[in-house]
Amino acid sequence: MTKKHLEETMRLWQSTITELKRLEDFLSIERINDQFYRRLFIRCVFSIIETYLYVTKELIKIKLTIDSPQGIQLTWEELVILNEKKVFLDNQGKVKTKDEYQRFDSSLKFTLNTFSSMLGMGLPDYGDNKFQTLIMLATRRNDITHPKSLSQLLIKDQEMKDTVEVFRWFMETHGTINKKYIQWISELSGRK
Repeated sequence: MTKKHLEETMRLWQSTITELKRLEDFLSIERINDQFYRRLFIRCVFSIIETYLYVTKELIKIKLTIDSPQGIQLTWEELVILNEKKVFLDNQGKVKTKDEYQRFDSSLKFTLNTFSSMLGMGLPDYGDNKFQTLIMLATRRNDITHPKSLSQLLIKDQEMKDTVEVFRWFMETHGTINKKYIQWISELSGRK
């Protein structure tokens, strides 16, 4: 991982944190009852989640780079998934890669599970209905991004409430793991 890549990843994360802070202003009564703003809100929430997942994968790579000599490793299959690549041979027998993205629910679980296990934590709780609701809302996000009918564009009151609730769940779950990562960085800094 190059310094330039790491700096770009951190700029992306900082931009997303700024967007997250601005979401508060977005949730005014006049906007929350407007279908246009409801669609924007859902797309923005999922953009933030997807960015957090990308940055988390980059943080995992950093930890792997530093801690691999101490025995923290992933299988080659996990590394391929972590890098979101498909590996194949071209007609000349040379190894090539291309981007290959996983389904949202699988990618979310893989990323959070890998992040937490690398830090010696238990796996996140996917058992309550918040995770299932998040997956259902990811489908709704796809509906409003690629609508096939007008009805797919209409966001119900309950979907807005659910979006806020599952976004809170994601941010709390990710935040708990991230605190442990920050602790690891602090301990790492103390070693030098």
